[in-house]
Amino acid sequence: MKKIILASQSVQRRLLMETLGLPFEVMPTHVDEKAITHADAQMRAQLVARAKAATVMELFKQKYPEREAVIIAADTFGFLDDQEFEKPASKEEAIEMLTKLTSGTSIAITGFCVIDTALDTTEMSVVVTKMRFRDLSASEISKYVQENDVTSWSGGFSPAYDAGAALIDSIEGSLTSFSHGLPMELVVPALRKAGIEI
Repeated sequence: MKKIILASQSVQRRLLMETLGLPFEVMPTHVDEKAITHADAQMRAQLVARAKAATVMELFKQKYPEREAVIIAADTFGFLDDQEFEKPASKEEAIEMLTKLTSGTSIAITGFCVIDTALDTTEMSVVVTKMRFRDLSASEISKYVQENDVTSWSGGFSPAYDAGAALIDSIEGSLTSFSHGLPMELVVPALRKAGIEI
């Protein structure tokens, strides 16, 4: 069977992959995302995902020169009114971000890329998910920021954990793309297309 490689060090993405019950290897990447630019945010997300997958492909070929692999990569950006929300540098900045995010509908854009080394193919796609917070009070936001590792997450929160999920009013689009940064509705068909039985 082809080796399955997850080109990510994200704990959330790894946990989702584990639900498939298939052996896979995690190979983190060190791509300079800020160096990859594009006027279109959806295309930029795809290009970052492709860069991650391509980088891991080269590492894989060095480590397993005789093996074939399916390499999966993804990257997610969050926006509100065209303002991108990256990881906050401090808890104070996280409070500012969450306060802004409660004011409207934010968008999570996930770029997705799959490289099949046996077929020599690279396929990119993008998933867009809309989200609204509940009407959060200042004390709710402060409590969340003080009790969670908010500087590790884009926008200062993570819906992959109960405390973050409890802040949300509604989402429209891909649940796993939004919550874990990995659209499983794309992962599974990609693996099947590569000949991996699920």
